[in-house]
Amino acid sequence: MDFDYTFKIPQRGMLSPNEVHFFYYDVMREMDGSFRVIYEWDKEIEKFLNEKGLKVEEKEKGTIFQNVDKNVVIFSTYQNESKPIAFFRHLRNAFAHHRITHWGEFLHIEDIQGNDITMKGLIKYHDLKELCVLFFDQRTLFEADNNL
Repeated sequence: MDFDYTFKIPQRGMLSPNEVHFFYYDVMREMDGSFRVIYEWDKEIEKFLNEKGLKVEEKEKGTIFQNVDKNVVIFSTYQNESKPIAFFRHLRNAFAHHRITHWGEFLHIEDIQGNDITMKGLIKYHDLKELCVLFFDQRTLFEADNNL
């Protein structure tokens, strides 16, 4: 008997193999501590967000609640923590704790610390990946400029 091993994205549920690969090998790599301080939430990032109609913002811990609209990601930062570092930290945590799942064509992202939601988002995978790649490009330029 032949089986169809083709992976179809479920309406609600797990990530595809390509998505898992991206989060594990690309996002987790960014959090290894080596180059975390060079990211900037610059005009290029803001331009991308505006063009895509995305809202990615920081709020105080304890003020992020259960529901977010589509194309919105909200996360908390520690005192004196840069916005990009907090964004990647929460994204890494959400993946590591299996809190990134499909809701139709969107990824539902959630990070929780104790009883507080510290990141909540509903964003399309390809939009999230493009945003992350803009930051990865900053690292690549930094490495090239500094012969690393």
